[in-house]
Amino acid sequence: MKRKYPELYLWRAMREQRWELTGAAVLGFIASACAVALLGTAGWLIATAAGAPPVLTLTVAAVMVRAFALGRAVFRYLERLAGHDAAFRGLVGLRVAVYEQFERLSPAGISSFGRGDLLTRLVADVDTAVDLPLRLVLPWAQSLLVILGAGVFFWWLLPSLAALFVVLGVIALALIPLVVSLNTSRSETRLAPKRAELASALVVAFSAVADINAYGANEQALSRIYKIDEELTALGRKTAAGLALGGALMTAIQGAAVIGVMWLVVPKITEGVIDPVWIAVAALLPLAIFDVLAPLPNSAAALHRVRASAERIESLTHLPTPVAEPVQPQQISPGFTGLVVRELSSSWPGSTRPALRNVSFTLQAGQHLYIVGPSGSGKSTLANVLMGFTNYSGSVLVNGVELADVDHDEIRHRIGWLAQQAHIFDTTIQENIVLGRAEIMSETVAAALTGAQLDEMLSRLPSGSKSKVGAFGSSVSGGEAQRIALARLTVDPRPLVILDEPLEHLDSETAQAVENVLSQQLSQSALITITHHLLSIPDDSVVLELHDGCVVSTGTCLEIRSKTGWFQEQWQAQFEIGQFARTQTRG
Repeated sequence: MKRKYPELYLWRAMREQRWELTGAAVLGFIASACAVALLGTAGWLIATAAGAPPVLTLTVAAVMVRAFALGRAVFRYLERLAGHDAAFRGLVGLRVAVYEQFERLSPAGISSFGRGDLLTRLVADVDTAVDLPLRLVLPWAQSLLVILGAGVFFWWLLPSLAALFVVLGVIALALIPLVVSLNTSRSETRLAPKRAELASALVVAFSAVADINAYGANEQALSRIYKIDEELTALGRKTAAGLALGGALMTAIQGAAVIGVMWLVVPKITEGVIDPVWIAVAALLPLAIFDVLAPLPNSAAALHRVRASAERIESLTHLPTPVAEPVQPQQISPGFTGLVVRELSSSWPGSTRPALRNVSFTLQAGQHLYIVGPSGSGKSTLANVLMGFTNYSGSVLVNGVELADVDHDEIRHRIGWLAQQAHIFDTTIQENIVLGRAEIMSETVAAALTGAQLDEMLSRLPSGSKSKVGAFGSSVSGGEAQRIALARLTVDPRPLVILDEPLEHLDSETAQAVENVLSQQLSQSALITITHHLLSIPDDSVVLELHDGCVVSTGTCLEIRSKTGWFQEQWQAQFEIGQFARTQTRG
């Protein structure tokens, strides 16, 4: 459900900075008042000095000119300092809140978003939120206060001038921004989604550049990016045209103010109602006042930009949480005493087809369970359920405690997971393994790297484990990236570990070595291994075979292999391929 004023969500997110923003608005008003008073006092001083009065008559005005000149600079600096400090600290809180939303939704709840879209929401849309206090709240607050102050002065000087400024002030504060808003609303509203579309296209192009080059699809990829960029440029032109119109109208109203003031003041001077020196003040003040109001057209355009970004950010808060945190979380007892799954069913968000149906099995301490089945049979979904990423019906007991009643952080502290495509960060190998866990010693990391069969790779790198691996592990092979993820897992073993295709991208010799290390370093953990490599399963290990989300057979590898069916066919096919490869090698 879309809210009418989504920018209020951003304003609430910055509630801790409201007093500081109020102080910045006051400082900005004082700075603007000093600028207006400086021009007015200077005009009075020049006009009065033209009559050659005694020097003492000009002394106070001369001091005021200096004071207002200094005050304008000092208070404007303090206003910028306070306003930007409050805005950027509020921005930090907002960015943390958005990241927490992603964390709440991840991974199942964000599967419908592209990576570029998520990046735009977290970076560009959040950065746009800084315009709310700096380009909307503060300029309008200062302008309103300056108009009110000028109206009071003109009422003292000549009531008809006050009436003129009320009319012109309404035009400058409301009508001109409204005209700009009507001319820029569509382009500014479309900017944020179009930026997200461009970011998505760039992320896809960069991440798939090797495949794009291999298939000669560079022109198609570039044409899409060019098209989006041209649309963005067209939107920018429309916004620029609206702002130019607003600037022209503001200049016109400024000129009208000067003419109107002169038209009202000159007759009063000739009638002797007003001292002639005030004509310079009356003529110069509109110039200074409308300089203060000049940012309002930009503020009107920024309102739509902020509203569009706020709507995209706030929309995350309305997405349903894939797995809700328990109201009264329970603790899992230390260690691992057993996993009992009964009548487990689960579906991915937005899907009507169940990914798992009535799955039941048990896992004892120290046991190793292999889960097999064709692609799409629900193996990875089962891992996501056990990690607390997906809702389920039925029962999942870990150490006798229902998984749905356990805090999510507690689940992931007790259950380790090696994803099928583990993420490799654009940092060093050591930091990829430690992941901010400062308590892990360098010696432990070195042992984990050795266990993951990475010594040869480290010997080739100039800085060893301190070498950077590039974005998404671009400087390492797929097998090396998988082994880095394995080292990340074994450096801090959990009581229960889920391995999703741990031997993927590895040659048979390395796979065997890694498997031996896993069995040694995770000997104290209960293991669930999801695999397509059926030959790597020991004959006496327990196997759970899934098809279309259902358990079709369970037993030892030898028992299932002796039965006619998918497992036997796949095992035999893999065995024959292995035999052929060995024959070719000997030949």
